[in-house]
Amino acid sequence: MKALKKRRTDLNLRQWEVAERAGIPRVTYTMIELGKRNPTLKTAQKIAIALGCSIDELFLPQNVTIHKQGERDA
Repeated sequence: MKALKKRRTDLNLRQWEVAERAGIPRVTYTMIELGKRNPTLKTAQKIAIALGCSIDELFLPQNVTIHKQGERDA
């Protein structure tokens, strides 16, 4: 997951440091960052908090637009 790794490296953190801040096993974090495992919503939230950003910034594909219910593209 490119956004996840980019955010971590922008903050000059190692994988184990993010895992420790998030309260998850290092191997779990590593597998998520490598795209070999999908996080639960709870784990995604912990990682986002540890990195000081939103879940969307880390896990939502860049080409996806989210609309509120009832909104449509013009």
